[in-house]
Amino acid sequence: SICQINNIKNDDGEGNISILSFSVLFIFLHFLFELRLNKKVCQFVTIITRILGEVRVFFLIFATGILAFTIAILHLLRGCPVNVCEEKNIKFPFPFHLALSSTYFFMGGRWDPVSENFEKDDWAFHMMMILYFFFTVILLLNVLITLMNMPFNAGDESWQLVWMESRLRWIERAENIAHNIPGLRNVYDLFPQKIYYFATQKQQKKYWEKYSQEDCNDLISSTVSGDAEFQKQAGLDRLDQLAFGSSGVVPTQSILVDLGAVKQGQEELREQHEAKHEELKQELDALRNQLAHDVVRQEMNALRDQLAEMKDLLAQARKAIS
Repeated sequence: SICQINNIKNDDGEGNISILSFSVLFIFLHFLFELRLNKKVCQFVTIITRILGEVRVFFLIFATGILAFTIAILHLLRGCPVNVCEEKNIKFPFPFHLALSSTYFFMGGRWDPVSENFEKDDWAFHMMMILYFFFTVILLLNVLITLMNMPFNAGDESWQLVWMESRLRWIERAENIAHNIPGLRNVYDLFPQKIYYFATQKQQKKYWEKYSQEDCNDLISSTVSGDAEFQKQAGLDRLDQLAFGSSGVVPTQSILVDLGAVKQGQEELREQHEAKHEELKQELDALRNQLAHDVVRQEMNALRDQLAEMKDLLAQARKAIS
């Protein structure tokens, strides 16, 4: 890198040196963003980026105001009547980019380019400086400070998510690089073959209900207690074999085949469930019909009993009359 810097300096002159200086600056800024892996650094970097993102429209308004005052001051100090222009001894720069820089640094108290004009009896210049000071230092800077408070509070609450995402992306890049290094993914300490997940009994029930219940029961049986326990080793080995293969390396082709088999199994189970549902529906209809017949039979038996009782009453009445 040092040799390249010397070559740029010796061959192309100052232009590339300026570009190189900004490149070094951007490298350090990028390095600062990479340090978001650190929990403390991420907190402050997140706040800064959120502020810059949410007040960028205000920065455009601020830049427009500085640009307008630069043009106005140039016309005021260096403007000439038509066809008559005398050379003026003014320190305020004439090139536009220098005038823009001088106008911007007026906010920091650098009044050297116009310090002599403050001693002259020029009401237009004094009014221009009053408007400039009120618009930039008093109005816009205070509005900027106020706008920074809102994203500051929001960034202070959400930086933990940015920190976790940064670590996630770093791990993702590391794993992608590891695929190109032969044998690295077989190192158990770096890439373990088994990952254990803990869940309550209710959480596990909801998880297994999301998938095929019969396949889950065949692969693994739950032995979760109050907090959580490990799953049976046979089921874990089977799941690891489906997910990672026998060598611990993720085989894309075998995973696709297994997923296709699982999908086919799910389709078969769905058909079985539909057939079972239809069978249960038929049995339910049969039970309803049988129940209806039983109710009718019971009512008929009750009517027979009532008729028998009425016959007995009639027989007794006849005996009493005779």
